Amino acid sequence: MTQSGTGTLTLSGTNTYTGGTTISNGTLQIGSGGATGSISGSVTNNGTLAFNRSDNVTFGGAISGNGTVQQSGGTLTLSAANTYTGSTRINGGATLALSGTGSVANSSVADSGTLDISGTSGTSIQSLSGSGNVVLGGQTLTLSNANSTFSGVISGSGGLTIGGGTETLTNVNTYTGTTTIGNAATLILSSGNNIALGNVVNFGNLQISGSMGGLSGTGSVSVGAAGLVLTGSGSFGGAISGAGGLTLSGSNETLSGTNTYAGVTTIDRDSALLLSGTGSIAQSSSVTANGTLDISATTAGATIQNLSGTGSVKLGSQSLTLSSAIGSFSGTFSGSGTLVKQGSGTLILDGSSSSFTGTTEVNAGLLEVGDINTPSALLGGNVSVDAAGTLRGHGTVAGDVSNQGVVMPGGSIGTLTVGGNYTQASNATLAIEVSPTQASQLKVGGSAALAGTLAITYDPGTYSAKTYTLVSANSINGKFASVTSAGASNLGALTPSLDYGANAVDLVLSAPFTPADPLVIAPTNTSIYTAVGTSAILGAQAQGTALLDRMVQVSRATAAQPYGWINATGSWTKVGGTHGEPGFQANRYGFLAGLDKRFGAGTAGVAIGYDHTDINEQNTGDSGTTDTLRAALYGTRNVGPVNLAATLGAGLDFLSQKRPFGAATTAEGDHMGQEFSTGAQASLPMTFGSVTVTPRAGLRYAYFHANGFGESGAGGQDLNVGTDNVHSLQPYVGVTVDRAFGDALKPVNAELRLGYARELLDANRAINVAAQDGTVFVAPGTSFPRGYLTAGASMTLHPLKNLDVSLSYDTVINTTHASAQQGNLRVGYQF
Repeated sequence: MTQSGTGTLTLSGTNTYTGGTTISNGTLQIGSGGATGSISGSVTNNGTLAFNRSDNVTFGGAISGNGTVQQSGGTLTLSAANTYTGSTRINGGATLALSGTGSVANSSVADSGTLDISGTSGTSIQSLSGSGNVVLGGQTLTLSNANSTFSGVISGSGGLTIGGGTETLTNVNTYTGTTTIGNAATLILSSGNNIALGNVVNFGNLQISGSMGGLSGTGSVSVGAAGLVLTGSGSFGGAISGAGGLTLSGSNETLSGTNTYAGVTTIDRDSALLLSGTGSIAQSSSVTANGTLDISATTAGATIQNLSGTGSVKLGSQSLTLSSAIGSFSGTFSGSGTLVKQGSGTLILDGSSSSFTGTTEVNAGLLEVGDINTPSALLGGNVSVDAAGTLRGHGTVAGDVSNQGVVMPGGSIGTLTVGGNYTQASNATLAIEVSPTQASQLKVGGSAALAGTLAITYDPGTYSAKTYTLVSANSINGKFASVTSAGASNLGALTPSLDYGANAVDLVLSAPFTPADPLVIAPTNTSIYTAVGTSAILGAQAQGTALLDRMVQVSRATAAQPYGWINATGSWTKVGGTHGEPGFQANRYGFLAGLDKRFGAGTAGVAIGYDHTDINEQNTGDSGTTDTLRAALYGTRNVGPVNLAATLGAGLDFLSQKRPFGAATTAEGDHMGQEFSTGAQASLPMTFGSVTVTPRAGLRYAYFHANGFGESGAGGQDLNVGTDNVHSLQPYVGVTVDRAFGDALKPVNAELRLGYARELLDANRAINVAAQDGTVFVAPGTSFPRGYLTAGASMTLHPLKNLDVSLSYDTVINTTHASAQQGNLRVGYQF
């Protein structure tokens, strides 16, 4: 039979002819949605061969040609090796099954229903598209010339092979067999969900964001920002690249290629990552090893940027370099290789690495063996401290320590134990912290060969005659060439000296007579506390000033139409040092927003705001921050030609300070503060044509209270800081000149301002602080500024009838020891 027309011929009966069928053009439809309609024999299809029966039908004829085969409704089973090159379309609700040697190998399949290959021994198609289902059973589907996207689900225990071209899968596929990617092929996995696959044998290009089983082969893998999760085991010699990371969850994966992915490498507790040969993950931003990281099979060791977690690291005889180490690792090391700590950061090792017998090199930065809460920490083998490195800690180094940099027992005051020998070079330093009651100690199980510098830091407190053991050893050889002291420029009646014994080096604070007057050593760098308080009250005054300034202008609010506004501010303030105390710089940015409404002859409103301030003290390296939430009420009323205005505000401050002591320790403290502010002013607008001149005078008051707090992070240098109370009362005068331009519909207002305020209350600043032994000290800071000469200018536009936009600049001219620059953007709208 030959179908040569352009229309559709439907065969709905049972046809028994045995000759071939040719479709030259148009469509030959087998069945009309029921259970009848058939053909037999071979089909030459250059048009469309459509099967449309609702039951299960098996067609054993061979289909050739360049036409399309379409399956609608029911299940169609093809059992012949079909050679047609046109597309295969499976409509929704329909199933196309291949059985035996059944094949559509030269066709691309558009699957909106179900493609079932479970009855074959594996088969090929050109490419796969659509949103339907693929049932593999235990067989493998090969895409020989992929060029499509499939958003459906592939299921079964079989596998998927991408022989050539590019195939994109976007759904959560559940098949568990092997995915093979050929040398010239690409598989792209793209989904908001994870994509669960079995093992992957990759010789081509895999682009993935999601999860899979294991990874094998020698191809390339590109991971997106979501990263790649491996849940199976494999050995991969290719390269993993991309912005994402790699996670091993229930996986044992071996990597032997040079991987360049930038994200975090995460090894879960039940997983292992093995690097072999020249395998590298040096570009990964960090390794979180809660399972096992094993580099013992590498040929020249490995480099990672950072290490954290609770798992194990196996070096074998290789070298592991931590190029940017920072943070903490509480897991263990094993092997006889070398561990190299690079980078300027601090790495804390809190694990017990008794099975590590190699050498740890502190090339740069700080390595801490055991923090203050983990004195049981142990690092096996020897430690070499380079010139740019520092070793400290409360734990134990099992072997020898060779010091050419800095060794600092403890972190705060504590004991660092060396199981073997200690050798200090002539250019090296042993740093010891001393308090009124105790001192850090280097405890050496073998011999201690001393040279170089002993650097003693005295914590604040009240000292008396006392002997401290700084070094204990089985034997002491040599002496320190020099001794430096920090925190005590004058020991007064107490005389420090070193007593070298056969097994110990002691620091002796002695007095020329008995009893000796106690020695009080004051803390250093304490003026940052007052700088934070001064900055906070300047911010409180700035809020009241902003509200009083804007009330010089007549609000557009009426009884029926309120007026809303928001003012974004950025400012830079510099307060100079006084009385030998350093000044500071404060950079503040934030907003203040309000709503006005007319009530009879007056206008009242409410405002809320937030600002953040960064404070940096001059010359000390100390810093602080404030984050403040504020609310205020304000109002204005005309009494004859005079405008009277007032504000009442409150604020809640979140405060923080940092006092660094070198690169090793920083004293930090967080606490809360409260603000109260109020102000009143009188102004007299006078109009001269298009110019309005408004002189004004007023009084503003602000109060700031900061709660007391205790510092942490610097051991004996930490202080208990008392409360801070600051009062400010400032009378002020000013004049504003405003000129209107443009027409009545879209006027433009230009404004110039000049003002002066004077601080009347006590400007001296000081806070009480207490050392760890309870000794109380006064911590002074730079005084509060007295005079404030201000100037400013602004431009206000009215782009819409109910909308105005204003840009302004203000400055505080340095008349005492303060200056400031401030910019504002204000937007107002009449509702």
